[in-house]
Amino acid sequence: ATRFFTDEMNRAAHRDPYYRLVPVAGEPDKVDIEFIVEEGRVIDFNISGGVDTDNGAFAIMSLTMRNFDATDLPRGFGAAFGEIYGKEAFHGAGQQLDFVASPGTQVSNMRIHFVEPDIFGTHLQPTSFDIDLNKRLRRYASHEEDRADLRTRLGRRWDYDIFTWIGFVLTEIELSNPDSDGVPPALSYQESQGKTRLAGVLFDASTRSLDNYLVPHKGWWLRSNNVVYSRDLGSDYDYMQNDLRTDFYAPIGEKEDGTKPVLHVQLDLGAQSTYGDTFAVPYSDRYFLGGSKSLRGFDYRGVGPFDLLTDYPLGGQTSLSGTVEYFYPLHSIQQPGSYQRIEAMRASVFVDFGATDAESWQLDLGELRSSVGFSIGLSYPLPLTLNFGFPMTSFEGDNRQTFSFSLGTP
Repeated sequence: ATRFFTDEMNRAAHRDPYYRLVPVAGEPDKVDIEFIVEEGRVIDFNISGGVDTDNGAFAIMSLTMRNFDATDLPRGFGAAFGEIYGKEAFHGAGQQLDFVASPGTQVSNMRIHFVEPDIFGTHLQPTSFDIDLNKRLRRYASHEEDRADLRTRLGRRWDYDIFTWIGFVLTEIELSNPDSDGVPPALSYQESQGKTRLAGVLFDASTRSLDNYLVPHKGWWLRSNNVVYSRDLGSDYDYMQNDLRTDFYAPIGEKEDGTKPVLHVQLDLGAQSTYGDTFAVPYSDRYFLGGSKSLRGFDYRGVGPFDLLTDYPLGGQTSLSGTVEYFYPLHSIQQPGSYQRIEAMRASVFVDFGATDAESWQLDLGELRSSVGFSIGLSYPLPLTLNFGFPMTSFEGDNRQTFSFSLGTP
């Protein structure tokens, strides 16, 4: 489960963990179980990139160090690189460090993430500590957004697949360069206020049972994310945000090469509610739908309601979206270092649906948008997805987008 003893980049030469039974001298009715492990690839440095219709073109430079040790310092600056590469420094305590820099044409992002998986050393039901710093610059059609996030959490693993977290979140947002032809009043107001600060307490939970974390074919995943923003903590707004996402995967038969068609059902629910002297959620943090990740067949943020004067979306304080999708493997290859065959190309047909509402915890299903379509893509050697979506239910002002695509994983 730690992934310290596997090497996905060298499956042919690296042996995954195995065990053997060793007789106990003088006790013929007993055996010892001996596990044989060899540490695999725990330091990854990657330079990659991609492009998609929602986020434009982007490059990604990432460094991930698993089995990290923040207290294991190198002997000196000159020896630091060699000792890190040789796993003689910053290594061995089971922590994780992620660093990502991603410049792009529409979205630029930088992230530093540190996780201590067992801060109290309880082992079987560990309590984790993680700190996540994220800086993002985003260019929208209506404005530009500069966002900085700090999240700290304590997490508890109750079972192999059941997790809960409690923590603190601090976000600073600055909107600039609004469209000179006009923007929605809520956006204009937030831009005129300068920096917006959101500070609150978060409560998250997750449970899953998946056969494969990255490319699931069977199982389910349920996630709940909740934040209470409060002026008592330094926030400019008082409101609560509750998000729930569910994914379900079921194999539908099996092909001769061993690959399996899959049915995928996804449902996302979200609601924001204000309290105290706050009457509305800031424009930058409302719900928006449309694009290659939700409601394919509609443009990114292309689903209403819209501002009547500017035709820009108003965003909602309640959101519902989902998909029913059938994946079919078109081509498979033999996985390096094994006899197993993996998908290299797949196609799918889908039905997407969704709606937002300006009111909190209210949703008019008469405003539900829906679309049907198909996609085709590569999963190996690089992730490429081409989507063709066709709205079945739309309303005046909605912006359609038949074709969307993504190359790479932003």
